[in-house]
Amino acid sequence: MPGALEHRRSRIPGPIDSKALSAGPDSISGIVFWLAARLETGYSNNDAVSALVDQSGNGHNGAKGDGNTLTYKTGVINSQPAYYLGSAWITMGNLSSLFPDAATLFMVAAISDTEYRLYNTGVSDEFWRWAGDGNGYVGAFRSSRINSYPATMPSSGNHLLVLKSTTGTGTYEIILDGSSKGTKDTTHTGGGTHTIGNTLLLAGHVAEVIAYDKVLASGELALVQSYLNNIYAIY
Repeated sequence: MPGALEHRRSRIPGPIDSKALSAGPDSISGIVFWLAARLETGYSNNDAVSALVDQSGNGHNGAKGDGNTLTYKTGVINSQPAYYLGSAWITMGNLSSLFPDAATLFMVAAISDTEYRLYNTGVSDEFWRWAGDGNGYVGAFRSSRINSYPATMPSSGNHLLVLKSTTGTGTYEIILDGSSKGTKDTTHTGGGTHTIGNTLLLAGHVAEVIAYDKVLASGELALVQSYLNNIYAIY
């Protein structure tokens, strides 16, 4: 989709490395959805958001879940806009059939919370950060959470998080700001209803979420990380 990519590229302000943008996330096979506040049109600062457009073209749009107003905010991360969750959350619907064997998830978020849930696929007692010890108890793309994983998750700041999942030994991994938080064994599951910030509401902003139905190869992973970091200057 070179035409669509060129159109998106033109909306990104400031000096951008052309090499990092020579191919975008939707040039990699297996993309399921792509939410990006910076690619939305028709919004001004503090506008309420009810629907989030899937920029991949696959039609898997996000929607505001129950709760308070989901808000569009400008100039949040490196002058880029983001969705402010506050006491709202985002639902993606039941995407279980779209991730049958594996997943790679990218999230750019501005966090200001000691206890939160970022991306959930159905595990009800999951934490991406628990206030009690600062660790995660993540269960995305699993049937149960992993206790005390990842260790030492952030309670503030701008971050790029990556989750990789497929069934096997050492095949579940979270990468925070370019550094691995270690690997775990897992049995992958597509889950049920996928949500962002649900139940343990994230007091913060989500700027971009990209999901694939496979574990990206190292070169593909590096491309998307570079693409996002070049825009948001996380690390």
